[in-house]
Formats: sequence, structure tokens, C-alpha cells
Amino acid sequence: TSGNVGIGTTSPSATLDVTGKSVANNDASLKIRNGTSINNEAAIELYPNLLTAATATGYRAARIFADFTSDSYTGSRLNFQTTTSGNTLVDAMTILSAGNVGIGTTSPDSELHIATTSPVLKIDESEATSAAAILKFDSDRASATAGIANIQIYNNGGTPAVEIIAKRGSSDIAG
Repeated sequence: TSGNVGIGTTSPSATLDVTGKSVANNDASLKIRNGTSINNEAAIELYPNLLTAATATGYRAARIFADFTSDSYTGSRLNFQTTTSGNTLVDAMTILSAGNVGIGTTSPDSELHIATTSPVLKIDESEATSAAAILKFDSDRASATAGIANIQIYNNGGTPAVEIIAKRGSSDIAG
């Protein structure tokens, strides 16, 4: 009567309610596969309801997919896409199996790789208090460089234009 569908439950509480067994042994409550096609990803596409029935033509807003980064199944990625006007998918964020996260790139080569024509990293303190926004670089390694944080700002040629090296108890600025 509610229109809800349940898998593994007789009283679904959502449009699709999937109740599985424990996931302690890497068992999944929900599996999405690409079928029998080779070299295709498994994907979820999101189609929100549009404002009027006249424009409800099935435009997708986003897509999330997983696939392998090589034919030998040695690495995988999780990719998040959003759409532009015209229903064209564009890559928004990629997470590789090594943990690298790319925003604006599907091939992040560091832990966080942001690629865009006008890159800006914004840290905004949004509370109405006197708290400050903080960008913290922390080095807790037990090595000769422990306690050293290094910030480099590069010019167009790839040469460091400004370098800030912070050591315990002092800091040096070059550039």
C-alpha cells in the first residue's frame, strides 16, 4: 500500500529498502554489476524530479561509477560525475585504490590533486564566533625531518617562487 519495495525485509521503510546479512565477512547488502559486458563500469545515476511535468524529460544530475584502472584488475577507482547544461557528464571527483583523490582530474598523482584552470583552495570559518580558519601541516615522523613543514608556491615554469620551511621553534621564508 505504501509503494515501498523490500528485499530481505517484510516492512520496507523507503522506496527501496535492502536489508542484508552482516557485512563482517566482506558480504555486500547490495551489489551493482555491469552484467556480462567487458570493460564497462558499474554505475548509479541520479535523476531528480524536475520542477514541472512539461520539463520532466529524464535529465540526470549525477553519476557514480566504479571500474578498474587497467585490464589486469590491479587497481580500481570510484568516480563522481555531475552534469552541465545539456545533460553532459563531467568528471567532478575520482578516488583511486591507492587513496589518491582527484578533483577535476581522473588521474590524481598525490593524496589530494586539484586540477582546474583557476585553482583556489578556500578555507572559510563560517561560525559567528572569533574562531579562525586554520591550515595545518603536521609532521610527526620519527626521522631527521620530523617537525618540519614545507610549503612551496610554484611559478608557471614549475620552479618554486616562494618556499616556507617551518621548523620547531623557528621558520624560514625564501623566495
